[in-house]
Amino acid sequence: MDLDPEVPTEELSDMKTDLLTTLETELERSLKFPYNNMTRVYRLGERRGPRVAKLPESYGGDCLEQVARLQARLREQGIPTKTILNPDVMHFALIGETPDGIFYLDPSLRALKPVIFDNGVEENTVNAYPRVDDQWSRLNARKNGNQLEVTWAVPNGDRVRSMATHRFALAEPDATPRTTLEIQRAWFAGQKSLYWQIPDPTTGDLLNIRMMKGKEAPLEISLIGKRGGYKPEESPEFQERFERVIALTQVSERDIREFIAETRRRWLEFSSQL
Repeated sequence: MDLDPEVPTEELSDMKTDLLTTLETELERSLKFPYNNMTRVYRLGERRGPRVAKLPESYGGDCLEQVARLQARLREQGIPTKTILNPDVMHFALIGETPDGIFYLDPSLRALKPVIFDNGVEENTVNAYPRVDDQWSRLNARKNGNQLEVTWAVPNGDRVRSMATHRFALAEPDATPRTTLEIQRAWFAGQKSLYWQIPDPTTGDLLNIRMMKGKEAPLEISLIGKRGGYKPEESPEFQERFERVIALTQVSERDIREFIAETRRRWLEFSSQL
């Protein structure tokens, strides 16, 4: 965002208010497109090319697709952003400018508000999914020179548990062109599990479907931050949680299971070819 230094202070304040309102609205909208790296594997295994596969929007997408969708919507509203990458774990996010600094958006970490660094602020924390025992999780971001260090922490009794940490180089060029299909396939071929994480706006829960690699590997569901861990398919807790997934995605159990089975087949197929 190119800001004119001659713009009056009051007008800059209005611009900032409008910008933050738009960012919050679009970030909330992005929660309806949940994190799901199974969709990326499904598309990478599409023989006719990854853009051919059509999936219900409620299936969501991986962090690259989440970022691309959010970036496109912001661009339509005149808000330019840059894609940043943590290359260690192939994690993508967005940064952009405010009248007084920068903002950071990370839809796959499900923050409830954008992280803003204004007027020399070097660190900020916002609420994020899931909510555990009436406490929201926390997304903390800290600028350290040219680095942005991010931690997603989930309540765990009297403590918090760090679930993800990321480090981004802010001065690097836009990351999207550097992420070829070959790089993506090689990355996922080396993974041992895939995840589909669906926020429940009514309860604040974050349902987490895990698919392990292997033809006979089990399908499991957890509630991130809740006691009990992953529940296997034969358990009553799995079925209760799976029914919640069906309700939140508005997709039939048959279609979801067919999608998961086909994703597993494609994952094993292209992994064996690398």
